[in-house]
Amino acid sequence: MGVRVLVVDDDARVRALMRRALAAAGHEVVACEDAQSGLAAICEQIPDVLCLDLQIPGTSGVQIARRVREDLHDMAPPILLVSGALDELPAEDAVLFDATLAKPFKLDALRRQVERLSQTAGKQRKRSGSRLAAVTVPEDDDASAAG
Repeated sequence: MGVRVLVVDDDARVRALMRRALAAAGHEVVACEDAQSGLAAICEQIPDVLCLDLQIPGTSGVQIARRVREDLHDMAPPILLVSGALDELPAEDAVLFDATLAKPFKLDALRRQVERLSQTAGKQRKRSGSRLAAVTVPEDDDASAAG
């Protein structure tokens, strides 16, 4: 059974790869290149699983995850951090994520993580029509375009 997955990654190749792999597994995938479009997609409909890159231009996956957790509380979807810079993630920020996947990754590993997280989401939440209240992109001076 497919779930709605939101992918936020600034690398077009990674977004396309994740979209194809997850769609082939039967999931509905929305892919966004930046924080603004990702938060707007959450405003439209909260995904069943949120996949974030750590480093996103103008902000970070940490800032997006923090915003989603603070605004949605127990309605927040499980969050998968997909990044080539996992070693840069401070321990105090790691708690914002339900799982991590290091780039480069195998497509089977991505599909397994999303499936596991979607099962967790189904047991913990019911989100019928829930939305994020407003879009505000958190600024992170330390964010970079790579990773």
